[in-house]
Amino acid sequence: MIDSDERGIHLARRGRFRDHPHIAALLQTGPYLVENARPVRGLSATDPRRRTFIATDWRGHWVIGTTTSSLTLAERGEMLAFPDVPTPWRVDRAINLDDGSSSGFFFERGADRVPVTLQPWKRVRNLLGIYPR
Repeated sequence: MIDSDERGIHLARRGRFRDHPHIAALLQTGPYLVENARPVRGLSATDPRRRTFIATDWRGHWVIGTTTSSLTLAERGEMLAFPDVPTPWRVDRAINLDDGSSSGFFFERGADRVPVTLQPWKRVRNLLGIYPR
């Protein structure tokens, strides 16, 4: 799960999640790809797809990203746990957001730069939007 409150953004396992009245947003997703800077064991090594993910080092660094080629969940976990891929900091925890034909991605890089866009293969009903406070 990903939740947001006045203290920040948090990735939490469903069993460790505690509801409280200050939560501003909550997203249930998964599976976890990386925990304690190691790939999660038991991830599927079959069914390669495009993948979207979010990762953190718990020291203020976060990344949300996507793959442009098809990967298995196990491959995505291995890549995220590998030093300096995709970030210059160690990924401590990462979770899969979506995969397959509904995976789309849009990142607005500023008024004078072309946005990063990866169109989904089919229309989707839901989206995750992130903006600065």
